[in-house]
Amino acid sequence: MKSEEESTEKNESFISNVEILPYQLSDTLIVTQVKTTLVARERDSAFTLVIQAMRGENTFLDSVFFAVKKEDTARANVVFTQLPYDEKNPPKIDLIYH
Repeated sequence: MKSEEESTEKNESFISNVEILPYQLSDTLIVTQVKTTLVARERDSAFTLVIQAMRGENTFLDSVFFAVKKEDTARANVVFTQLPYDEKNPPKIDLIYH
């Protein structure tokens, strides 16, 4: 039961990749895991990445602090325990750099 939705986003400073995957909390509960990979394109950077997952009228937020050298890669996995995994209706993911 491993399926994923993958997207790549480019902004001025970073190339980011997002995967939406299932994460099994118990025998009966599978929630949403968001894996992010960032590559610093222009310079060394330190920032907070806010991961926003939206489905319907519900919005879920989590944040991760990164310190990345130019051309290096940073990765984070965030599990949204209140967001059930739905392969047919994945959440919309926004990455907010702060």
